[in-house]
Amino acid sequence: VYTESLFLMLICGSFYFFRTKHYFWAFIFGFLACLTRVFGVLIFISFLIDIFVYKIPVKKSFWVFFIPLGLISYMIYLNYSVGDPLAFYNLQLIVGEQHERGVVLFPQVVYRYLKILFNSDLTPLLTTVILELVAGVLFFVLPIIGFFKKIRLSYLFFAFFGYLLPTIQGSFSSLPRYVLVLFPSFIILALMIKPLPKPIKILLGILSLSLLLIETSFFVRGYWVA
Repeated sequence: VYTESLFLMLICGSFYFFRTKHYFWAFIFGFLACLTRVFGVLIFISFLIDIFVYKIPVKKSFWVFFIPLGLISYMIYLNYSVGDPLAFYNLQLIVGEQHERGVVLFPQVVYRYLKILFNSDLTPLLTTVILELVAGVLFFVLPIIGFFKKIRLSYLFFAFFGYLLPTIQGSFSSLPRYVLVLFPSFIILALMIKPLPKPIKILLGILSLSLLLIETSFFVRGYWVA
């Protein structure tokens, strides 16, 4: 069972209620988002950016300051259940040798993937490497493009750091799944595609559907599960 659909619903709900000034419900959805995925805490920072940029009175929006309690609650639970409040970070090191302790810079991760790409045999597993590399580069670039398209600063923060945090341990592993929740990046992608000629849009749609069918067939056969 994957958390992406639930997490996407919660973060979209939290952003929606914040934008419509229902700050209590923005807190409830943000709190639950933090319980679902630790990256949910980025919602809180995104809201702080909006509060500062748009001069939203703290007296009215004070509920959103309690959103990090979701992450704190989860860390307390981890401390009592497994004895490590940072288990969500430390346990990543046993997932695979591609994960490292500390911070690995984006160019280093790309270099690693290019090295794997040009030194691997042509197998279904290679498509996973390609997919992760494409997602890694594309979702790094999209928030930068969004900056020049005047996308809301809080959206850009959420899109960029929501992408960056899963990569700091030196891998794009599972990134195509992680980026599914970065709704601002898909808004930017839509703005890029919108002015294109209709035949190109149709071609992109066919290509996307074809890749979806291919990757789904690999997934069903167990070539990758993350």
